[in-house]
Amino acid sequence: MKIIEGRDIDLIYPFPKQELKRVFGWMRCYRTLLETTNFPKTEEDLAARFDSMPNMMTYGIIDKNNFLQVKHEVPLIGIYMVEQDSIVNGNVHVASTRKAWGSRLVDQAGQRLIQYAFDTCPNLTRITMTTIHTNAPAKALAKRLGFRYEGCLRDAITIKDVPSNMALFGLTRRDWDEYKLGEEIIEPVPIGKQELVHG
Repeated sequence: MKIIEGRDIDLIYPFPKQELKRVFGWMRCYRTLLETTNFPKTEEDLAARFDSMPNMMTYGIIDKNNFLQVKHEVPLIGIYMVEQDSIVNGNVHVASTRKAWGSRLVDQAGQRLIQYAFDTCPNLTRITMTTIHTNAPAKALAKRLGFRYEGCLRDAITIKDVPSNMALFGLTRRDWDEYKLGEEIIEPVPIGKQELVHG
């Protein structure tokens, strides 16, 4: 296991397989995800899905200062997944606890992950993020990280067996270089004030 150090978070990779049950729990907190037709129905299904994607890189988000006061020996609060589908593009996915999402520690982890991806993959020219079109918090995260909205993927997913749209966001290496010039590390938000950052 390797560590990518950040200020308030660390990323560990690969994500420890024995903790996938936590990811399954985080994902089950989001009703719309549960209603997508291809959502894993069990922890075993989720593990099998991870095993079937050999190009998937997984990064656990560690709350290194226990800002969220997680009552667990390892303050693991989220996961970023990156699947490089071509030499030049990586697709990013994220899941976390609700408290972590509202704290903006997930944002800090995203900043660190993007920098790491562009630093270590010289051929990577862009990172893509897609989300269910109605998922306002995920769309807001993408924008805070410097992604640009690139359009709607019509009927790209099914929710309760009904075709639904996905929002497509892209971040190029050039976008990231410009973003870094004007942005500081995103500050964490104390637990009592998290409702202010959800969308």
